[in-house]
Amino acid sequence: MKKISVFLLFLIPALGWGESFDSIVDFGIELSSLSNPAVAEKAVDDGRVVILEGLMANTEEKVPGDEEGVIITLIGGEWIGTSDVRSYSCRILFGGNQWDGDIPAGSRLLMAVRVTGFNDESGIPEARMVSYRVLH
Repeated sequence: MKKISVFLLFLIPALGWGESFDSIVDFGIELSSLSNPAVAEKAVDDGRVVILEGLMANTEEKVPGDEEGVIITLIGGEWIGTSDVRSYSCRILFGGNQWDGDIPAGSRLLMAVRVTGFNDESGIPEARMVSYRVLH
């Protein structure tokens, strides 16, 4: 009986870890679904981290205001049937000194971000970088 109790002591935190990870990261949202303003706004309200994958299209200095930084545009796309291509994008802020300038345009990135809104003028969701990896 003592062996079972010790086993349960180790098993309960492991089961809790999986549950808490889902409470931090929303795996149901991807770059394509963020093109829907309702999904982007729901992600803002939810506050969980979203994992996005795509190509870095360009960078621009953030207009002076609340915080300095660099904004990148992450892009992706998919074929619709055999004759149409749909593209998706998200503008992601690297705040303060998070940007090291070593990511060349066209790099494939895997990013953890927090969605901050949807720009109705441009039709592009916006987010803040939490972490990223360059995929080769």
